[in-house]
Amino acid sequence: MGIATKTIVLEDVLERMFADLPEMVSLRGTSTHPIVFHYGDKKALNVFLKRKKSEDTYPLIWLLYPNVEDHDNTSLEADNVSLVLAVSTNSVMQNKERMATTFGKILMPLFFNVRTLFKRANIVNIDGKYRIIKYPNYSDTDEGTEHGGAFIWDAIKITFSMKLIDTCYRTVTF
Repeated sequence: MGIATKTIVLEDVLERMFADLPEMVSLRGTSTHPIVFHYGDKKALNVFLKRKKSEDTYPLIWLLYPNVEDHDNTSLEADNVSLVLAVSTNSVMQNKERMATTFGKILMPLFFNVRTLFKRANIVNIDGKYRIIKYPNYSDTDEGTEHGGAFIWDAIKITFSMKLIDTCYRTVTF
């Protein structure tokens, strides 16, 4: 009986893959921003947001804990993986404007890029279904207002099941 020398670590694989995502154009179209990837539960997310500057934080892909993984010798299967795609926003926009701007220009194209990345990657199998929940004007406060340390997002939560296989990852280009 041999000793396993390598275990697939979901967070490490996603971090490597998301590094291949193209930068996203700002809402004003004047700059581009790299995708920021991190992971943890809601407490870890709030700590992360309080330590980072807004311009260094978005667009954000957050792997939401907890995660349940099944491992064997050559693969990792994870059911109900949840990724939150988020951008900073303000509380004054109406939903129609949000759908045209933050959702239409950043969040939905980012979701499309994530789907494309998973489809093209030689190490990922998705069951084909992505459940999406849209969160316009999401806040970490009950009032939905900005204050010290608070954030207001437009966000999409994507939930899916995936299988990662133990093989050499091939870089995906866009």
